[in-house]
Amino acid sequence: MMEKREKTLADLTKEQQAEIKTGLAMQSLLNVEGWKFYEKVLRVHLEAKRNEAEAANPLDAEDGLKYALRMERAKGAIIGLRLALEQPSIMIAVAKERHANLLGSEMES
Repeated sequence: MMEKREKTLADLTKEQQAEIKTGLAMQSLLNVEGWKFYEKVLRVHLEAKRNEAEAANPLDAEDGLKYALRMERAKGAIIGLRLALEQPSIMIAVAKERHANLLGSEMES
């Protein structure tokens, strides 16, 4: 009777391997001092855009179009900054899920 061996990364498709490798790379990135500094910079910009959006008063605007454009610009920046901050964690979570589902074990940190 043949023993069933555990699957390894080599048994997966290139796309599946890439997802897991990307998650591992993102885990490494989050531990680098440069990322921690960059994250602080992103958070400062995010806070500034939130303040800009909260401070905007439609009654103070010269016209409604300028107000609407200012708000849309601030919202777009907020969404982009949040995505930049959250994307590494999302990629890690996806990689961990894929690793568990495809290889039957937890991904190493």
